[in-house]
Amino acid sequence: MGKTRKDLFEMWNETGKWPEVRDFLFDCFSKLVTQKEICERLQMDEATFIKLKRKHPEIERLKQDARLDLKRNLIGAMYKKAIGYEVTEEDQYLEEGVSNKANKKKKAHKYKKHIPGDYKAIVYLLSHNFGREYSERSFDYELAEKKIEAGGEVWLNGSEDSEDSD
Repeated sequence: MGKTRKDLFEMWNETGKWPEVRDFLFDCFSKLVTQKEICERLQMDEATFIKLKRKHPEIERLKQDARLDLKRNLIGAMYKKAIGYEVTEEDQYLEEGVSNKANKKKKAHKYKKHIPGDYKAIVYLLSHNFGREYSERSFDYELAEKKIEAGGEVWLNGSEDSEDSD
């Protein structure tokens, strides 16, 4: 009876290396590392990796989960940038003693710094999540719609005038 040869995924599972490889792949997928770079690190060719993804859907699911995680992290970072946030910063310096110059004390001064919200991040999140009415180009969109509806050009000079071109 012929033995069927195990693929890398099955060998990773059998040897207990799959959790380590899974974490590596998740990290790579979530950081947009290219398939070529992943294969180089795993010491396999891309064709083998493609076959593994086809045969073992958990690898493709892992990729989708990692991409979703990346998306959540990026949206969270954009939200933080839009709303603003506080950071705690620390300065450290040496302070000499008055009576003994050899006696130096290390002092740390911590303080909170407010990072204000970012207008472009706010507009981006509003326009992409709640419609074009929040876009910086909403006026341009309205003008283009009016031009299409009028079948010609729309000129705005205090009042709206439509003029059909010949």
